[in-house]
Amino acid sequence: MIEASLDPKLLNTLKGHKDQITSVHFHPQGYVLFHFRKQIVSGSNDSMVFVWNLNSTGSVYKYIGHKDAITDVKFSPIGNQIASASKDETVKLWTNNSEGNSITIKAHNAPVRSVNYSYDGHLLLTASDDKTLHIYKT
Repeated sequence: MIEASLDPKLLNTLKGHKDQITSVHFHPQGYVLFHFRKQIVSGSNDSMVFVWNLNSTGSVYKYIGHKDAITDVKFSPIGNQIASASKDETVKLWTNNSEGNSITIKAHNAPVRSVNYSYDGHLLLTASDDKTLHIYKT
């Protein structure tokens, strides 16, 4: 039985996406290059990736570039890069900064449902409706 004192407490509500949110992920490290970073990343059916900076007023980086819904988002193990999977059959690798530069991988022949980095960040795994997994060296 869970005690009432262990119930989660709502701390904040973040708004900005224009359609359903499909994926979220916490920044993997509290300290990055001697700067405290409290960030989360979210992906949505609005085709945008948002990086929310929680140590300020919830300010956000908006990354625009996918042509269809985002299905998954993940920070790299050190948090300097974000991978986003999309129904547009691509994966984008975004630089985690205000510019949000990206490279696009034409990953599959059907919507890409999931992305994940290896523990050391040297590999990227993608999964698709085309019934395949792809492993990329990053």
